[in-house]
Amino acid sequence: MSQLIKENRPLLMTIVIGSFITGIALGILGIILVYQGATGDTEFTFFGQTFKSTSIGIAAIFLGATVIVLLVRRTLKSVEHTISSEAAPQPQQKVEVGTHINSNEDVEVTDVDVDHNSQTGIKVGTDIDAGKKVKISGVKINTKE
Repeated sequence: MSQLIKENRPLLMTIVIGSFITGIALGILGIILVYQGATGDTEFTFFGQTFKSTSIGIAAIFLGATVIVLLVRRTLKSVEHTISSEAAPQPQQKVEVGTHINSNEDVEVTDVDVDHNSQTGIKVGTDIDAGKKVKISGVKINTKE
């Protein structure tokens, strides 16, 4: 997940900064309108909340503050999610090669090259029931431990 965020960082930063500037601009515009005494009956519903005011400036301040609060909350939630997903231990995957074989003939497992995160969870040539010979050769396991 963090790789996706790293790849799209310029776009995400542009969106966050642009939204923050928009919220600040709405707030400043609202303050200017209140200072100049601009009036006008304003009523709107925003995320299920109805807002009524006789001053358009107060409405602009409300919208600016709401945009900034939502932006900060969502950004912090995204950062928290990214950090927790990176910190969580990754589930151990199993690698099985030449396992659970049941044959009346010869069984041969050769040239096995496994790259895996750890030595645990790797099975090569286990549970083989052969009627004749079993040959396992050329097994190379590269772990990152």
